[in-house]
Amino acid sequence: GNRIGDEGGAALVSALARPNSSLTSLDLGKQGQPVGDAVAAALASSLPRCACPLQTLDLRYCGMTDKGALPLAAALPRCRALRFLDVRYNAIGATGATALAVALGRADSALRVWVTSNAYNDQDAADLAALLSVDPTTAPLAERG
Repeated sequence: GNRIGDEGGAALVSALARPNSSLTSLDLGKQGQPVGDAVAAALASSLPRCACPLQTLDLRYCGMTDKGALPLAAALPRCRALRFLDVRYNAIGATGATALAVALGRADSALRVWVTSNAYNDQDAADLAALLSVDPTTAPLAERG
């Protein structure tokens, strides 16, 4: 896998802002070295002003906690091109997952967010499902649109 750390993550973030970029998908999932909260937060800050038509962002197995999920959630309603966000297999707790669910409800686009296999418990999952009006046992994909 890749070995992207904070420096490489910062380079990716600046690439998102370059005009005439045609990047539609960014997959940082399942790396040898997780990008973690710092890169997730930096990505979140750049997403709303992204010059490229980024539609898919894969952040599986990135070592992200609520600390990275919260800024990502704050950015989602302003990411009009983004259609698919995968944050499975991280350490996102109930706070981060709830923030993502609320952001999903505020997003203008037909955005799908995978949030399963994180650090929240069964009750948290049921609360999320109620917030999203889905069955947590049959719909691991939260979808709006």
